Amino acid sequence: MTLLLPNLALGLATVLALASLVNPERSAQIIGISFENRAGRTDFQGIYGGFFLAIYTFTFFQQDARYYKMLACGWIAATVVRAWSMIPKTRRGYAQYQGFLVETLISALLSTSFF
Repeated sequence: MTLLLPNLALGLATVLALASLVNPERSAQIIGISFENRAGRTDFQGIYGGFFLAIYTFTFFQQDARYYKMLACGWIAATVVRAWSMIPKTRRGYAQYQGFLVETLISALLSTSFF
């Protein structure tokens, strides 16, 4: 089994994590998140930047399909939750669709680790 496509997903997700550390406002805007205050910005940097970067780096250096499968499950769950939360809304912004498409792409690429 090759991990080429999951590694591609990991690369994309790592770029997003790095961008979340460097420019959290722009990264949050891309995926449809807005900050109410500085604490929200700090939480975003900690989770989307620091935590995600750590698990992606760990997974990359392990090159074990089990870790890619775990990440795939997490991204699939995030995609399903975003899709579900978009249903009752009558007015959705472009960023919500953009975030959904990014999550779907990463989920699909990571899911190839199951085959």
